[in-house]
Amino acid sequence: MNTHGKPVPSRRVGPVWLVGALVVGAALMLVLVDRLLEWSLAPEWVQAVAATLSFLTTIALAYLTWSYVQVPRKIATATRQQVEGVLAASRSRARIVAATLLEDVHRIRGELGPRAVEGGVPELHTDAIVPRVHRWLEPLIPQIAEADPTVVGLFLRLDRDLHNYGAGCTLVKQVQKELTTTQETLGTFTNMYKSAAATMDEVTPWAEADRDVHRAEDRVQKALDATTIAFHRCHDTLDEIRQALQATLA
Repeated sequence: MNTHGKPVPSRRVGPVWLVGALVVGAALMLVLVDRLLEWSLAPEWVQAVAATLSFLTTIALAYLTWSYVQVPRKIATATRQQVEGVLAASRSRARIVAATLLEDVHRIRGELGPRAVEGGVPELHTDAIVPRVHRWLEPLIPQIAEADPTVVGLFLRLDRDLHNYGAGCTLVKQVQKELTTTQETLGTFTNMYKSAAATMDEVTPWAEADRDVHRAEDRVQKALDATTIAFHRCHDTLDEIRQALQATLA
């Protein structure tokens, strides 16, 4: 306790100070023994004891030095083993996450539909629900960054590609509906003006309806082309994700 009634923390002598004290003591012992050996008047048994003490002190100093060197080595070995254990656990967890995400990649590809044969046009299921990464697996995506950070970027790109494909499917359905409406209007005018004696005023609405049909057909084709490109991009990104996850599993 100090003067203010507060406890004073005790200080413990560390191993370094203990070794230092032993070395200093041994050095003093060597000096003392050396003096005894130089003293010519000392009896022979005293000189023999002094020589023995000198030898034993040298051995003790060598042992203390060896022990002191071994301590950092043991610490380094334990630290290395601990780090290796953490890395092994991290790799194991990364493989589990990669296998789980790979299953979802297979699901997305199956719901998206197969690629078209080379040179062909894929069958777009515009009425189907566009697949997404399952919400249960979204928290796992950042965890795979420990093994391969590029996978996170690929999943972000996949989310954008699937969004663009979904927007393209919505646009295709919208312009197809507009095409159907214009075709019905053109059919109505065609039935009304079948007579060869139709006047110019009667022919003009039919011509406008015919132009509307061609414009709607053009919009449908452009929407289909854009959606087909988005469809292929989804498959390309899925291929890259699959390759990256398989590399993590290897």
